[in-house]
Amino acid sequence: MTSYGLANPEMKRNIWLELTPNRLVVTPLVLGAIFFLAWLTADDYLEFMGYLRHISLMLFCLMVFVWGSKLVSESVVSEVNDRTWDFQRMTALGPADMTLGKLVGSAICPWYGAGFCAAAYILSALCLPDTVRHMKLLLVILFSGILCHALVLAMTLMGIRKNRGREKINSSFYLVIIIGLLFFSAPLISLFNKEEMLIRWYTGVFSPPDFMIFTSAFFLCWSVLGVYRAMRTELQIVNGPWVWTLFLVTLMLYASGLTANDDTLSFPDRLMLSLILSYGIGITLTYITAFSEPKDIVDFRRLADKVAKTQWREAGKLMPLWAISLILSVMLCAATTFFSLTLEIDTLPDEQQLTTPFYFNLLCFLLRDLGLLIYVNLKGRSDRADIAAMLYLMILYLLIPAIITVSGAESLLPVFVPTFDGGLLTGTLPVCIQLVFIIVLVQKRWAAGGLGVAGGPHGR
Repeated sequence: MTSYGLANPEMKRNIWLELTPNRLVVTPLVLGAIFFLAWLTADDYLEFMGYLRHISLMLFCLMVFVWGSKLVSESVVSEVNDRTWDFQRMTALGPADMTLGKLVGSAICPWYGAGFCAAAYILSALCLPDTVRHMKLLLVILFSGILCHALVLAMTLMGIRKNRGREKINSSFYLVIIIGLLFFSAPLISLFNKEEMLIRWYTGVFSPPDFMIFTSAFFLCWSVLGVYRAMRTELQIVNGPWVWTLFLVTLMLYASGLTANDDTLSFPDRLMLSLILSYGIGITLTYITAFSEPKDIVDFRRLADKVAKTQWREAGKLMPLWAISLILSVMLCAATTFFSLTLEIDTLPDEQQLTTPFYFNLLCFLLRDLGLLIYVNLKGRSDRADIAAMLYLMILYLLIPAIITVSGAESLLPVFVPTFDGGLLTGTLPVCIQLVFIIVLVQKRWAAGGLGVAGGPHGR
């Protein structure tokens, strides 16, 4: 049974550790001094409210996105580095209690300060024009803050699974990734000023602020659920494949909705574009999860044993996330190839340059890269093997194509990278040969039993 508030031992522990009397007093005093300084520099009441709105929002973002994300990540990393995480995993706390305690309790002090900033922002928004729009902006940033914390915690838990106590973990890596994502997504806030712009999503028409609220809430719910499932895995509780499958399907439906109501495209074009978007999402998440998860030959052999015994239920529980994404990508590849051959597509941009074998070639390149990743991981440590595999892929996708392009032999590009104009002989045949070659290498290393890989038993 999940405990909330002070009934949650993990939450209570974090509150006692983070909300010290000194912080409870100093935080509002410092914020009040900053707001008072804004009042002193303003010439009139409205100018002060404008200053207050911008300053409070900036402080809110600093506290939640930077300070809060750092504390959330370190809430687990510090315990792993201090060798106390295993003791906490053996307590009676369930995954929901641990998730709530780490996600909310560890960042309770930044949220305490952010509460004062939010109150100041709401006060200024009520006193200035466009109150509703500014309140929607605060809601989006609030959802984004929780989303950021959930992503940091999920990435930290996945990093712990790959490291599994071999060396100390540095939380700065995950924090830099999240801040980088926020930096590139920050320009989306400018959409709040484009009230005349309308976003069509399936049969609905949304203003940019409303659609951003919907989008942030959508990803927030899935990120929190992802943290919960990652915590279940840390507590040695097996997850099934269906939640990840549902996430993939809903993400594809979300992306497809942006083109489903485009009046400038015919129905075959909209269908084809939705399939291409979904296919791209499947391939992208296959790569991300393949590099994020541990790849242990023991886990692979356990999964192969369940499949050989046709124990599909147990095999589904052991199936890694990248395998689920790969299966869905294969299905989408078949659907995309089929409809590209049967539908009359007239208005897709640059459609003439997109040959039907491209979709199959893309899948073959994906399988080749996964084979290379598994081959390298069956030899050495998971973290170093992933880095080595990434370097090999950079050579294949960047260095060699650059040499070919500079040499003026562009006709050889489909051999190393999937190109839109790659045909059966120039694109499909070469990548299939590479795929067969890497399969033979993986099979030989598999038969040799590998050399052991970190990761340990884990479930989905």
